Amino acid sequence: MTRINLNKATRIEGNASMEIHVQDGRVKTARFMVHEFRGFEKFVQGRQVEHVPQIISRICGLCSASHQVAGIQAVEDAVGFVPPRSLKNLREIVVLGEWIASQSMTDSRGAETSFLLPFLLQTAASPFYCRLRLCPGSSPAIFYS
Repeated sequence: MTRINLNKATRIEGNASMEIHVQDGRVKTARFMVHEFRGFEKFVQGRQVEHVPQIISRICGLCSASHQVAGIQAVEDAVGFVPPRSLKNLREIVVLGEWIASQSMTDSRGAETSFLLPFLLQTAASPFYCRLRLCPGSSPAIFYS
């Protein structure tokens, strides 16, 4: 059995690692471990079970639907409920929609400066132009305001 360790997982808030066991070309086990204590496990102890998915959805501001679906699945697993295929498909659509929204936001916000900067710098009267100290008489107070 081959063991693959990824000690620094990126694209998350905080530090995490992954451990994957591969046997005969197939993944046997995969573990994703977040090393920070977030406290959500403690928040839900003693709460009514129907509140758990809503509380868990607050783990992240960008992927709340994914966390809510995971919370619902945890409750279902705990009580032995197996949802119908149609419900699983609906949840997958919700999660994929969230991924699309998150990726499009990341792409547009990341590229925004590259597309807008030439237009913002066209005029010396532009506040943005002055903030970059490109207009006469600009001061650090203007730049940092």
